[in-house]
Parts: sequence; structure tokens; C-alpha cells
Amino acid sequence: MKKNLFITTLIALLSFSLNAQDLSSEMQSAYDACLQLQSAINAGGTAGLRDANQQLKECNPAYFSSLHVVDEELLPSLNGHFVFDYEFVDSLIANRLVYEFAERYAERCAERGTSSSKDKVFMKTCMVGANSSTRLTFHSRGHQELAVVAEPGGLVTLRVHDTTNDTWYNDTKKVKKGLPSRALVFDLPTSKRCSLEVEVINKSKKDVSFVVISN
Repeated sequence: MKKNLFITTLIALLSFSLNAQDLSSEMQSAYDACLQLQSAINAGGTAGLRDANQQLKECNPAYFSSLHVVDEELLPSLNGHFVFDYEFVDSLIANRLVYEFAERYAERCAERGTSSSKDKVFMKTCMVGANSSTRLTFHSRGHQELAVVAEPGGLVTLRVHDTTNDTWYNDTKKVKKGLPSRALVFDLPTSKRCSLEVEVINKSKKDVSFVVISN
């Protein structure tokens, strides 16, 4: 157990150090909380979950309501998978059957929302099929910070297309096999709102949930 926890934490920290160097303090805190949740779930027990969930609560993320999933009806169900949300984790710690009702928790997260501000980060849990990809869209402008953290077992890469300016912001070749988490920081070329399409590619052989975090 301790060996597995060490390996998982090492992978998460390596991913974090490679990709999160330019994240703002707010984004880094949310990203780090999700990485800790990822490690705690894989390790088992409740102490790690409590600590990571407390950090997530302190981040007070807003629901990423402007992030829309393309062809959502074709994706696997979220039921049976992890939801990156503090109410879900609280229920998991209380030993409730949360995985069976994961979609319900995700809906409650959307309904709860939380008010947005320039200092908040935005989060939303989504699904992607085994050896497949899913596309998500949203509109934004200026400085972009985008991160994805998969549930344990998920290995992902990212492709981001600014369709307004036909510009790509993608992972590098060295992560073709995917990593448990990814982060990209870039600046859009104009001050006008741009349409962004995010493709999350699942390199693992099973369906996985993942959380999208954005500034």
C-alpha cells in the first residue's frame, strides 16, 4: 500500500512539475488539490481524502457551466466513476454508495454552482471512453490556464484548438502515451472572445472520468 502510494504521488508530482510551473496561485491550489484526491483515491483510506478535500473546499471553485461537451449523448455514463467535487468526497468518506449515483452528484454540483469572480477557478467533471477522446468547447479571451486530472488509471493528453484564430495549443510528443494529469498555459492572440475546442484523449484501456480546471 505504501509503495503504491509513493509511486502514485511521484507520478502526480512529476506531472505537476512539468506542466504547472506557470499556473497562478489559485489554479495551482485547485490543481494540486485534485492531484492529491487522485493519489488518495488510489491509495485507499480516508485521511488523505479528508486532507485533499479540505484543500479543495478552501479553493471554493465555481462550476464550469460555460464548458460544453460535444456529442455528450455518445459518451459512457459517469456512474461508477469518481466526481471531483467536495460533496461527493464527503459522501465517499462517510461510506455512502457514491459511485453508483455519480451522475446525480455531478448534477447537484451543477445546480449548486457558486458565484464566479475574477479570482475563482472553474471545474467540471466529464467522461471519456476507453482508447477514445472527447471534445469540449467554451469561449474565452486573454491569458488561459487549463488543466485536466483523470481518476486513477486514466492517462490523458490534450489538444486545444482556438477555432476563431485557427491556432493550436497541444501537448508535446513526449507525452503521447498520456499522463494522469495535464496542464497548459497560453495566451490567446487577440483581446476578443475566442472559441476554444478542447480534445481530451484517453490513452488508457478503460473509460475514465476527469476534471477540467480553468481560470
